[in-house]
Amino acid sequence: MNHAITHHPHAALFHSLSVAFVLCLGTATVPAFAANAGAAPSRITQAQTQYQRDMAACKSGQSQENKATCEKEAGAAFEAAKHGQLISAPAGSYQENADNRCANLPGDQRQDCMTLMSDPNAKVQGSVNSGGILRETTITIPGQPEVVPATPRSESM
Repeated sequence: MNHAITHHPHAALFHSLSVAFVLCLGTATVPAFAANAGAAPSRITQAQTQYQRDMAACKSGQSQENKATCEKEAGAAFEAAKHGQLISAPAGSYQENADNRCANLPGDQRQDCMTLMSDPNAKVQGSVNSGGILRETTITIPGQPEVVPATPRSESM
């Protein structure tokens, strides 16, 4: 049996272009990998710092959850943050959520709702995990002065 090997006339050019592409790809991705490698320790350091804060809150009882749940969630958040999967809400989103929560209430109630949402002294109970958060505050509403009708004077003569 005689096998003839034939070469395509453009095979050498294709091989040269393939090698050149791989080399270009390599030089383009090395800086990108280096940039990500530099970002990863920063992300991990930030995640560790937040994890330590979260665990301190769990241990001190400042969390609205029981200790075991708090520690479990702190660990899950830490893992997600290490891998860039934890997204912080934009600063304005909490205010936007409060606005949306109160938007459908009638005038006076809407204003009271907004006061409640922004009151730093409001009493807060519960948690999202327990089914909801109850906020309580005292809003003083001035009463209307009572008008007492004048009684006729009786004349005694």
